[in-house]
Amino acid sequence: GDTCLFDGMEEVGRAHRPDIAILDISGHLHGAAAVEAAGMLGSEVVIPGHFGAYGYLFMPSAGKPRDCDVMLEALGDRLVLLALGESFPLYGPVRREGR
Repeated sequence: GDTCLFDGMEEVGRAHRPDIAILDISGHLHGAAAVEAAGMLGSEVVIPGHFGAYGYLFMPSAGKPRDCDVMLEALGDRLVLLALGESFPLYGPVRREGR
C-alpha cells in the first residue's frame, strides 16, 4: 500500500498472506526498504506503485522505478513493472496450501 515500513508490516503478512503487494516506490519506499517490505509481506507478486505517475512526467527518460536494479536483483520474477495505464491480469485467486 501507500506506506513506509512499519512495525506491524510482518504481522500483516502473517495474518493476511497477500498474494500481491503494491508498494509505493517513488515516495515512501526505496530499494532495500521495498525489498524488506516485500519480504515482510511474503507476496508472490510485487508491483511498484506510483512510479511514473509524478516525477517521471517531468523526467520521462527514467522510465523505471527508483532503485529498480536493487529490487530486480532481490525479487527477480516476483517484481512486476507496469507502465502507466498498463494492467496486471487477475485470473482468480492464487491458490496456496491452507487457503
